[in-house]
Amino acid sequence: MRCTSSGLGLDELLQKVGEEEDRDKRVLMTQMIALVIQKEKEVIQMEKEVIQMEKEKEVIQMEKEKEVMRMEKEKEVIQMEKEVIRKEMENEVLKKNQLNNELLSLKGELTARYLLERCVHKIKTEIGEELSRQSTKQVLGSVNKLQESACAQKLVAAVRDCNGQDGFAGRCYQDMYAELSGKIQYPPWKGPEILVHGRLNRLQLCVLQKVAETEDRDIVIFQAHEDGEDNDTDTGEPE
Repeated sequence: MRCTSSGLGLDELLQKVGEEEDRDKRVLMTQMIALVIQKEKEVIQMEKEVIQMEKEKEVIQMEKEKEVMRMEKEKEVIQMEKEVIRKEMENEVLKKNQLNNELLSLKGELTARYLLERCVHKIKTEIGEELSRQSTKQVLGSVNKLQESACAQKLVAAVRDCNGQDGFAGRCYQDMYAELSGKIQYPPWKGPEILVHGRLNRLQLCVLQKVAETEDRDIVIFQAHEDGEDNDTDTGEPE
């Protein structure tokens, strides 16, 4: 038992109460002893409650730490799953591009002319019925006016990048398409680059390089003999 504020133990206090002859003093001392005992019990109870609260706090902290660890593990698993999905998607894109290249190659469409025709098809898809009846040459001639078409604006930007201005982009593409639509004997070609005839001028070659880049492709320039036989192709951008 704890000592009282007088420095005496409980037994000593009780002994003093018993020795006290004055009845009123005995009653008062007894009440004081009872009050001290009650306070001691309250202190002990509070200490127990504090200890219990500390234990509960430790348990809660441990549970929090476990929850954090669990969430971190789940996060790692999710990140791993995302990485797997990303790689699978990349592989699917590569397969799709490869199949698309093979299809275009089989159809003989890895040439500059078909590159422009694919652009026109995209423009018609973006604009809709308004251009459905127009020819490829007509659509190419109006690219400066087709602000609502992302593909048309890429064509305009290609001319601007190569020449510093884009006001005549439509005329540039019309002349280029007319040149490419002539009698050009293309050699067998599997790509994935775009085959371009070397008789085009430097501006046209530069523009076609920029347009090919919108398909993530490069261009290959080839020359033809006057008798129609083809020389070796030359890869890379025009000088």
